[in-house]
Amino acid sequence: MKPRHCLATVTSDAFAIGTIVMVHSFRRHNPWFDGDVIAFYDALGSQMAALLSRIDGLRLVPVSPAFHDRVAGLIAARPELASRCARFASIEAFGLNGYDRVMFCDSDLLFRADVSDLFERREPFVAVGDSAWQEGLGRDRTSFDKVARDASGAISPSFNAGLMLIDGALAGSKVHGALLDGLEPSLWSAVVTPHTDQIVFNRHFAGQVSIAGPDYNRLLMHDVSFGEARDARVLHFNGAAKPWAWHHHPQAVRRSPVLIEAYRQWHASYLDWLAAQHLAAGEWVAA
Repeated sequence: MKPRHCLATVTSDAFAIGTIVMVHSFRRHNPWFDGDVIAFYDALGSQMAALLSRIDGLRLVPVSPAFHDRVAGLIAARPELASRCARFASIEAFGLNGYDRVMFCDSDLLFRADVSDLFERREPFVAVGDSAWQEGLGRDRTSFDKVARDASGAISPSFNAGLMLIDGALAGSKVHGALLDGLEPSLWSAVVTPHTDQIVFNRHFAGQVSIAGPDYNRLLMHDVSFGEARDARVLHFNGAAKPWAWHHHPQAVRRSPVLIEAYRQWHASYLDWLAAQHLAAGEWVAA
């Protein structure tokens, strides 16, 4: 029987354009993929919902009441997380049933190459090391601060939550419920970093993750060199300077010149999607 695959993400009014480019670039470089595409959302305006509906086969799915309640409880105790609460919605990908493989992707990714070999891996959970892991460190389970890999209570390897390949055996109500338990406010009282869903996943899957190479989730906000980014299969615009947030670009470029080329490639993919929209509608007029 042919395996059932799913590409899952989280979207919002602020990330809808990113969702479009992420899905478009994934499909452009992975034409073999014939699985479902699901975007979870908590709040989404009608204009952006209509725009996202133009992505062929995309299914918009509201977050579950259980998720909404648990996040509300965490924010009540930690109000500083309110502006970042949408990031926790990646947990909903673990509530999906009926798939052999689910690839969760943040909506600020740009695919530049085929990633079918990830889907062929047999490990139940695959992700890419985070900044701590790439610096030769680990994460403290309680504070999530960077620590030595062999420190007492260290999570090692630690991973970024922007791209995760999830075996169907790790999805469903049991795992989903356990991840929601990770939003218990008492578990966040000692956290010293701004991370959100990444903390939940690193704690839950500590010791269970298989680490893929950084080119499957190249973190552009961590002083990436031109050489490192040139051949990356997936670029991740982690941080505030999203490609569609033009007002952030000048400052970001001063800190990371690599972003000039990364922005160019992201916008090329966006223009490619716009052109495809016109072609699909029979509206293309040659210059």
